[in-house]
Amino acid sequence: TSEDWLMLLCFVVFLLLATSEVFCLPLGFESTRHTVVVGLEGLHAASLKEISHSQNLTTLKTMFDKSSYSLDCRSEPILSSAPNWASILFSTPISFHGINSNTWELNTASVVPSLDGPCVFPTNVFAVARAYEMKTSLFYSSDFFDKLVAKSDIDVKEFSDCNTCNSCLRVDQELISQKFTTEMVSSKFDLSFLHVSSLAYCAKEHGIDSPEYRTSVMLLDSMLFSINETMKDAGIDDYTLVLAGNHGRDSDGGFSHRSFELSTIQTLLMFYSPTSSLRQNFVIPSPLATIDIVPTILWSLGIPSPQQFRGRIIWDIFLEREEKETKSLEENTDLNMYQFCQSVITNATKNTWIFNRTGATESISGYGDDGDNSENIAQCSAPEKPDRKVAELGWDIFSKTVTPFLFLVVGYALGLGVKTVTIFNARGGCTDSRMIEGLAQVEASSTSSESEETIAL
Repeated sequence: TSEDWLMLLCFVVFLLLATSEVFCLPLGFESTRHTVVVGLEGLHAASLKEISHSQNLTTLKTMFDKSSYSLDCRSEPILSSAPNWASILFSTPISFHGINSNTWELNTASVVPSLDGPCVFPTNVFAVARAYEMKTSLFYSSDFFDKLVAKSDIDVKEFSDCNTCNSCLRVDQELISQKFTTEMVSSKFDLSFLHVSSLAYCAKEHGIDSPEYRTSVMLLDSMLFSINETMKDAGIDDYTLVLAGNHGRDSDGGFSHRSFELSTIQTLLMFYSPTSSLRQNFVIPSPLATIDIVPTILWSLGIPSPQQFRGRIIWDIFLEREEKETKSLEENTDLNMYQFCQSVITNATKNTWIFNRTGATESISGYGDDGDNSENIAQCSAPEKPDRKVAELGWDIFSKTVTPFLFLVVGYALGLGVKTVTIFNARGGCTDSRMIEGLAQVEASSTSSESEETIAL
């Protein structure tokens, strides 16, 4: 029937649009499907690169040569582990999350997190990823992570304690080369965080010029090789491996990190993708802060940041892709679609939704060792379970999604020959518009009808 042919025609046109080479996407948005973050405790960034080359550490050398990185990513001024990991996971400075020491406790916090409120775990990268139905995992060797992240935010948590150079060398290898390997192959996490402590403890006990510290760097190299092999074993080739330190070490042998100087607030940030979706052998020129890590990671996974996050997206690492898209658009369209798409991208990058986690009973009882937390819970009256909501994208996105399809159906139903339409959806994307001819025919048809009615009168 004519209706069946019309439906088939609309479907074919939609496929042509969906597979068109003339398209633009928000820069870097959904550029990877899986991300593994290796959090390097108390890393002296410059020594890592120096040792990787002097010791001919193949994996680290390859990653430096094929990644976007900076040795000058700035940490928070309070040079303790927990506050800096909090700033990374929450994408907020200390003045926003209020975690000022490794002994911080949620129920006695003096600074209430902005937007999240009192007695509730601050919004973190795991919670946001889970809100978008992604699988998350955390492998760690410092118990303060239990104070930062609720159990309900993570699908799999593996903890092994260590507090010396030798014990952390053993624990790091066990967590990453054994436990992570097993869990990743079976669960295929979308977002994983692996905490490495051996670099910090070996530097603390022996200094960054010692054989023990070089051993910890060599172990890191082997663990990174293991991670890449694990992703292959899991059948995952579209992934990004992120190396991120939480703070640096002092310039006097690296035994401590308590003094406020350049080397203690400088750390490594590296984005490596084996599929070359990111810039390679590229030193990121723009100023970076550790709070920028999570927004960039989420954006590459296809998740816009909530309003609680104060960091920015590091656009520099996606510049190669931008150049390709710009060239494609300018060569293939007689409309100035590049400017239109760039305006869409600009609006899409704004933090337009608020992650909402109300209630504290599950959150308060969800950290630390399982035990009696009734005293903590009593201080925070709340519903039994947290209520998480991802804000609706709004009528603006809805209208941009639905209206083009209505044009398509109505246009073909009236035989007006609308050849293409703009496709814009909540995942971010637009195609070259070719609606001018169809709209001109609509106007011509309307004018003709009005003329005939006038004559008839």
